[in-house]
Amino acid sequence: MSTAKIKPSDAAQAAVKGRSFQLQQLLENNEARISSLETKTGALLSTPPQAAVSVSAVTGSGRFVIRITNPEYVNRGNLPKTPLLHLVEFSTRPDFASGMIAFPISTQTYYTVPVEDVGGKVGSPQTGYFRVQSSFDGENFNPPIRSGVVTA
Repeated sequence: MSTAKIKPSDAAQAAVKGRSFQLQQLLENNEARISSLETKTGALLSTPPQAAVSVSAVTGSGRFVIRITNPEYVNRGNLPKTPLLHLVEFSTRPDFASGMIAFPISTQTYYTVPVEDVGGKVGSPQTGYFRVQSSFDGENFNPPIRSGVVTA
């Protein structure tokens, strides 16, 4: 593997100011490797490929179950195998125009959601919809995957 000599960025130069030569070499090599990877992969993807999502209800339990399968496990990519952040949302409306609850952004891929966590009452059926979006950075999300109507 060839490592092309590149001029370090201003940030890398500032980081090594007054530091050892070895540290500067390490930073230069890391920058070269990252640049090479970005070139080979077509630069960084702004959003990941879609994950697979299934939503179900556990009969009589008052709980929804959400399973997210990251794209590399369903042959959809994520070549760098970068950890994905998922945003899971619930709404009582299919268009998510109101009655929406967002769960914390997380790498979590399995959720059991009690109906009371989405505005329902214990012992009463709750009907709603879920959608899931994924991100590399927690800011830029791919288009949502929406569930059909689910009742728990």
